[in-house]
Amino acid sequence: MATASDNNVAASRVSAPSVFAAGTSSLQLGMSLLMLSIAAIAWLASSMDWAVSVAILGFIVNTSLVVIEIHSVLTQKGKLAPLLIIGGTLFWFIIDATVLALGEVPFTSRYPLYPYFAAGIPADVVGKTLFGVYMFQVCGLLGLRYLRIPERTITRWASRKDILSGTSMDLVCLLITLLPYIPFAILAGDWTQTLSRLVEMRNSETSVEFVGGDPGLSIHLCLLGIFGGSVATARFLLGLKGSNTVRLISVTATAIWVFLSGTRFLMIFLILPSLVLLTYQSAGRARSSNLRLRLLAVAAVAALAVFVQAAIRNVGVEGYSSYERTSDVIRGGAVGYEHFEAMAIAIDLSDREDVQFHEFMLPVVVRHFIPRVWWPEKPEWESWAFYNEAVTAGAGSFNVTPSVTGEYYLNWGLWGIIFIGFFFGWLGRCTDAWLEQVSFAKGFSGAVFCGFFMGFLFVSYRILSPIYIAYVVGAAIVLVMLTRPDDKMPRAMSP
Repeated sequence: MATASDNNVAASRVSAPSVFAAGTSSLQLGMSLLMLSIAAIAWLASSMDWAVSVAILGFIVNTSLVVIEIHSVLTQKGKLAPLLIIGGTLFWFIIDATVLALGEVPFTSRYPLYPYFAAGIPADVVGKTLFGVYMFQVCGLLGLRYLRIPERTITRWASRKDILSGTSMDLVCLLITLLPYIPFAILAGDWTQTLSRLVEMRNSETSVEFVGGDPGLSIHLCLLGIFGGSVATARFLLGLKGSNTVRLISVTATAIWVFLSGTRFLMIFLILPSLVLLTYQSAGRARSSNLRLRLLAVAAVAALAVFVQAAIRNVGVEGYSSYERTSDVIRGGAVGYEHFEAMAIAIDLSDREDVQFHEFMLPVVVRHFIPRVWWPEKPEWESWAFYNEAVTAGAGSFNVTPSVTGEYYLNWGLWGIIFIGFFFGWLGRCTDAWLEQVSFAKGFSGAVFCGFFMGFLFVSYRILSPIYIAYVVGAAIVLVMLTRPDDKMPRAMSP
């Protein structure tokens, strides 16, 4: 028998049809095209004054579009992918461009090891990067609006039903969330050593590596565990039928290793699905103040956790004592979004060296899943290795990413930016279609997967990485384990 909370979740799915507000969509595209035109002028003029003005204007425009889109989502049950395109561009690129533009000396580089920006980012590179950012945004909105999607395939996956419900589902999620502790214990030696290594975060060369290594059983268990934790978190926050005690254990077990990994994209994978579903549940409902307060509270706690993690991840948990005020922690953790300059370096590097790698992503992803012990001569990810070598002067920091637009510019120039913009828009449209059709009451795991995939798209603004894709693959495996096809759906359906 369904509980009141289950009925509320189900009602949120059928209270109103999801609409793509035509006026909001036209405004997004029109303002993005306007900014693209102004950025083109800044590029052609090679003027730093123009570049500063365009960066500030872009911040005002995109911030306004994000506010308008949030209002559309909450009041008209608008779709979430447009917010992902506009908001992602704002967060990863335009905020960084604005911060650089407002510096004492505009567009001073933060990358001291990259020799060509020692005197600052050149005005023509800034202009071209601004143009590329808005080219990506325009193409993303066009792909979101016009590209066809495999509707029947999406319908088939969206119709999958949860095999279990209530406490049984919570117990299975708990088992899945505990899987990552197996490789941690193996790598560390014993549980005491595991805990001591975890609290060190990244403050030790001997600390446990949670991501980034060659794939194997240990890494794969982490891939599975994070999605189990995402499902448990969403079930807890949305109040579905089951055991809150078991869910709290699952959430705590997952949050510990995710937080102490020092890796922010894992934090996003854990919490963003719940934020997506809370948003979707409260959207278009006149009496949803409690849901929106819950959404706001969860978002605030998640943001604080991300800031704290970023602030202490290189010094370990004990390093928190070095901060005297919470504001210092937030200031110390306000890093990692600076991908406008990362994109500018990729553009400058490609143009300066006159190189494009024409490297396709599929072979890179496939190679990622093959352990190097089985393939000692496994080729490197060539375009990323080239970028990493130039930016770090051979230091080999794995956390240097060129942005997804910089990644595709290194391979295909402006055509690469156009392609990846359309591709992101198409993926966003597929996700919105899935989320619109999935039953929260009967196929909740599938709804969580939609939020998980949106988290993947958001973090992929940094770089479209095999590591991120691997976590989506792991989530898909768990989804198949937790669900079954709908018996009422035709068995043979073409895409």
